[in-house]
Amino acid sequence: MFPIRNTVPTRYPPIVTWWIILTNVLIFLFQISLSRVELEEFLYSFALVPARYFLPVAYGDAPATLGDYLPFFTMMPRPS
Repeated sequence: MFPIRNTVPTRYPPIVTWWIILTNVLIFLFQISLSRVELEEFLYSFALVPARYFLPVAYGDAPATLGDYLPFFTMMPRPS
């Protein structure tokens, strides 16, 4: 069961939670404004494509850099 409220007063507003929600909304709005080709390029850059890590030969077999692991932090489900 999820609590609806509690008796402990909060000291600070949930700024980080609001920031995460706002960031997700802005990225979603940006995604729906892209053309199909731009969306595919955007998703390839920031979405997690497992084949890039498990089948590196298919993607050029380039040495992994720190930027190649950015999708582990920026991935979001694709809007349908």
